[in-house]
Amino acid sequence: MRRSLALLLVLTACESPPSPLAVDVRSDLVPGVEVVAVRTALDDAATATLALTGDDDLLAGLRAASFPQVERGPHEIEVALLDDAGEVVVARRVVARVTQGLVVTVVLTRDCRGVMCPGAADDPTATQCLGGTCAPAECLDGSAACPAPECTRDADCADADACSAARCDPEGVCIYAPVVDACADTEYCDPELGCLPLPGSTPAFDPASNGCASADAGPFVELANATLPAGVFGLWYRAPYLLVAATGAGVRAYTFDGSTLDEVGSMTDVGWAEAIWQDGETYLVSAPGTGLTSFTLGPSGRVTAQRANTVEAVEARRGATEGTYLYVPMGGDGLQAFEWATGAIAPVGEALPTLSWASAAYVQGGTVFLADGGPVRALTFDGAAFTEVARSPTYPGASRAWAVDGVLHVAHDAGVSALTYDASAGTFTELAQAPTAGRAREVWSDGAHVFVAGSGGGIYAFAWTGSGYRLVDNFDTPGSALGVVSDGTYVYVGDEGGGVRVYGGFACTRFR
Repeated sequence: MRRSLALLLVLTACESPPSPLAVDVRSDLVPGVEVVAVRTALDDAATATLALTGDDDLLAGLRAASFPQVERGPHEIEVALLDDAGEVVVARRVVARVTQGLVVTVVLTRDCRGVMCPGAADDPTATQCLGGTCAPAECLDGSAACPAPECTRDADCADADACSAARCDPEGVCIYAPVVDACADTEYCDPELGCLPLPGSTPAFDPASNGCASADAGPFVELANATLPAGVFGLWYRAPYLLVAATGAGVRAYTFDGSTLDEVGSMTDVGWAEAIWQDGETYLVSAPGTGLTSFTLGPSGRVTAQRANTVEAVEARRGATEGTYLYVPMGGDGLQAFEWATGAIAPVGEALPTLSWASAAYVQGGTVFLADGGPVRALTFDGAAFTEVARSPTYPGASRAWAVDGVLHVAHDAGVSALTYDASAGTFTELAQAPTAGRAREVWSDGAHVFVAGSGGGIYAFAWTGSGYRLVDNFDTPGSALGVVSDGTYVYVGDEGGGVRVYGGFACTRFR
């Protein structure tokens, strides 16, 4: 009897009680966008599913599952990341020996999407993917069963898009983390493709941003038009409104739903409106004969003039804003700086005399570029006077300028020309020219294409190759094309005699 009791005590002492098992997951796939759930299976039996949102930090790691009572010994654990259709995006199976209070971390990398293991040249036991390479299920936490590490430091990892930063994970594989503020609030970072729109969101396109990284390549397809009793010159866009400066019809605000242009607001008492531009939540319209007026956009597109911010500038043309200064070309009266931080537009300093006809200003990095009817002049302003630091070759009728990716595009009588400006040397360099039928009246870029409104040939779309222009498409408008802008989806053209014209074919497909 004593002998039997002793044997029972020995057997009881040798038995190990079940132990808790926790499973964590790390991944550089984007939660809430590329993957929306984690499914964890233990020995192809017990499963747990964790929903993911955009607020989750998969890079730092999440607790995917907890199993409170697991027999000690080896177990198979499979962790899968699922998309919004419930399909597996990437999965990995590992073998772990459960001991007291074990926590297993499973790393799932984006470069394992679509990888089938083992490959033709792999060991048959290499059935799982880690860092784009096939490895045995026993590979865990850099164990001896793992292949050679992909990296030992961040610098070992290949560069990806600028919105992401490469990191070497503790498991020796490269993962890619988004760079803070590299993408807009309505975008997420794809390390391979860059900033992409979040599902269900449409980025608010800023016409001043050159914000398209790539776009459809045409052709132009006319979708709608709206006639006005006068010509349409300047255009601007602020979601969801198209703002139109009409010669003799003031300022008009429109919405476009993909098929119909609807006028939703107007300000008709500014006379011969030529150009509109934006500074924060305030807009400015230049109207030769009336001057410079600021206005706001209210609910439903209501246009409200700020009469305290109106100044007489008889030949006011297309201006630009930087800091507290407005730079307004005034035809034969030259270029005038205005200050409006005090609540009212007021001239400041001396006007710069024109060489021919001051038509448009463009500001970038403290340099004011003035299209002066012939050359483009690079200027600085010290609060009292302008100083000319460089002058481009002469382009008769130079009327507009727009810069994108370090290249200044200038519209003139013969077409459009591309220049670079070296601030340190104080010099312009001409890179290329492209002809248009009739005078080029406006040039503007969405970042992917350079659009030119030509008074004799309609609207042009050019691709900039880095050294020259390549014509993508041209669409002849009914009258003289004078202005152009886009909302990121549709191209709007102001046409003298043809009103406002709307075109498809050049929608942004990827945003910067």
